[in-house]
Amino acid sequence: MESGYSSINNRKILKNTVVLYGRMLLTMGISLYTSRVVLNVLGVDDYGIYGLVGGIVVLFSFLNGTMSGATSRYLTIELARSDVSHLRRTFSTALLLHIGIALIVFVLAETIGLWLLLEKLNISEGRMSAAIWVYQFSVVSSVISITQVPYNASLIAHEKMDVFAIIEVVNSILKLVVALLLSFAMCDKLILYSGLILSISFVIAMSYRIYCNQHYDECRGKLLWDKNVGKSMLGFSGWNLYSNMCFTGRQQGTNMLLNVFGSTAVNAAAGLATSVQYMVEQVATNLVMASRPQIIKQYATDNFSGMVKLLKQTAILANMLYLVIAVPFIAEIHYVLKLWLIQVPPYTVEFCVLMTIASFISLNNNILYIGIQAVGRMRFYSFVAGTASLLVIPLLWICFNHKADFSYAFGLPIISNFLIYVVCIYSLHNYVHELRPWRYFFSTMLSHILIILPVFVIISFLHYMLKESFNRLVITIFTSSICIVILSYYVLLTKGARMEIMNKLKTNIFKI
Repeated sequence: MESGYSSINNRKILKNTVVLYGRMLLTMGISLYTSRVVLNVLGVDDYGIYGLVGGIVVLFSFLNGTMSGATSRYLTIELARSDVSHLRRTFSTALLLHIGIALIVFVLAETIGLWLLLEKLNISEGRMSAAIWVYQFSVVSSVISITQVPYNASLIAHEKMDVFAIIEVVNSILKLVVALLLSFAMCDKLILYSGLILSISFVIAMSYRIYCNQHYDECRGKLLWDKNVGKSMLGFSGWNLYSNMCFTGRQQGTNMLLNVFGSTAVNAAAGLATSVQYMVEQVATNLVMASRPQIIKQYATDNFSGMVKLLKQTAILANMLYLVIAVPFIAEIHYVLKLWLIQVPPYTVEFCVLMTIASFISLNNNILYIGIQAVGRMRFYSFVAGTASLLVIPLLWICFNHKADFSYAFGLPIISNFLIYVVCIYSLHNYVHELRPWRYFFSTMLSHILIILPVFVIISFLHYMLKESFNRLVITIFTSSICIVILSYYVLLTKGARMEIMNKLKTNIFKI
């Protein structure tokens, strides 16, 4: 019975992963070209203003990140328990909570956030009016996205990744159309771009809501507050609130420090590096997203060994997929950026490399964090991880005051992320003893680090033999990808695991 259940789970994960990767390939190509067009049309300074000003609103959205994880967890668990009545009350309560969060974010953004924009940021007087328009559009967009969370969580809990993929592809195409039309505009392009992006956010949100209302009972009907569910979700989110506040504070605090000690051009470099980081991450996070509901359901049914096996399996495959993209990208970064962008802002190369390394560690954190959320014991992890993350900001302030290079902004988070990983793995071990910290660490993250060392030796030889060109880029991508996949398959997996994977691919891929 358990074998059949496992087969169904793996088939579903495989199907959802394939669907999400199809979406990723389309959206990645579209997004890369869109970023190039927007940077060229807006210019470096306005591109930096767009990322910086929008970041202020994100700073107040840590409440949303907190409740998003809680909503996803509770909806997934109720689905696993097949309690339709309780599922409906959970969704309704979650939606009311997010409406409340949206109101809080709106008030904070229109008071403290507006003060930060007008008094503290390094924006030229001639562009302050445009910055205010961008800010107000960003506030409205944030309110829409916050109230959208329960609907997205419902889609993921139901594992309808195909719908998610289709809507996100449409989202990317609409953004590309806006970017192409921008060059023909006769008005302020930054204001127009921000307004049109807000319109797209509204259309996409309505698409998700209409689909969920038509297909899922829990998303229909009157909004009702369930005191017990609300109390449980808020209790779960209590310590999670602290860690999300710290993570958001680190991210946006870094952006503000780069602006105060640097300029909007440095913010533009950080914005481009963030875009690159997001696209590289998508290669692996699609698999993580597809695995997440099954990991939580394994815990909900007390199958702890199955949960740990799925965590480890997800980490190994996600790391391999991430490195297949990240390694050739780092190796050929100068050529890739020249190929991608018409003008490359200073520090873009350094920021991209450091953020790619930090994201690799963060990817492993996020996989373990699914297990911690499934258990629901957040206190120790949230306090230590949040504090380690937030400490980056005062350390950065000290470094910048002593004329340190701006690369420290994305170098220090590498150390912070690794400390969080240690906290993550030992926190989960305390509640799920089937997880062995050293064995898990060696078989997932450390083994992949050891694997890429010979790959970089091979790439160095290619660089010595070949001049920088498109042909070298293709050869580097092909060679490094083959090496990483082969080494991961034969070094990280046991003979039994290799046979199991091949059998599952043969028997399940035709049932997708």
